[in-house]
Amino acid sequence: MLKRYRLMYVLLTLILLAIPTISKAIAKEVSIAVYEYSPFIGPKLDRGGIIIELVETIFKHAGYETRRVTMPLARAIATSKNAGLDVIPGLWRSPELEQQFLYGKRSLLTTPLGLYKKRANDVLLDQDNSGRITVAIPRGYSYTSENDLSHLYHVSVNSDLQALKLVLKGRVKFALTSLEVAKHLFMENLHLSETHLELTSPLVGVRGFYIGISHQHPNGKRLLDDYERSFSELFSRGLLQQIVQRWRLTVKAPISKSR
Repeated sequence: MLKRYRLMYVLLTLILLAIPTISKAIAKEVSIAVYEYSPFIGPKLDRGGIIIELVETIFKHAGYETRRVTMPLARAIATSKNAGLDVIPGLWRSPELEQQFLYGKRSLLTTPLGLYKKRANDVLLDQDNSGRITVAIPRGYSYTSENDLSHLYHVSVNSDLQALKLVLKGRVKFALTSLEVAKHLFMENLHLSETHLELTSPLVGVRGFYIGISHQHPNGKRLLDDYERSFSELFSRGLLQQIVQRWRLTVKAPISKSR
């Protein structure tokens, strides 16, 4: 009889010790892409950047554990097609991407887009060698159809930094970029300065940052539903707005319904 009680005690102890491991094994986990798009997203930014903090807060409130996966945006988009990645944060809406991704209903942030050019007191080349007025557009920005730019010749570049450098060198007249990204680059790169570059008027438009979940994801609809429910709860309490305010962005980027 004593041996039986001892055996039962040992079994009960093992079960109690195993509960945390079992709970962790069955816990919901969501993998989130982190790529370089400072100051909004970046592996070296505090908390991964404001967009990563918002997305992780929303999923954690929904009962998920979050796991960051650092990779370039282009690779993240390709990986998510095979359901190798759960969520890509910070996507802009476009007809092309909407064919690949389920989108959140509301944007996390909005950012104004504008055209930068050399200041009037600098030597300014209005046209390239073929007589065309050119605008450098970073890859990813080309997903948007900007009617205001239809009369310009578009040159695709790898980054916002490269676009601004081309303007500074007189290779192109305009660079399309987010105002917040431009201000960040001015601070990080001493050779770029608002004393040499200026923002044209009016602004090109406003774009919102959303999360994207591949249409091929086996649990994509449920994942998005959990995200939307958690988003609404946190938004109604003002908690997401508090996160945005704490980051003290120089360009206001409020959460909005859709952009």
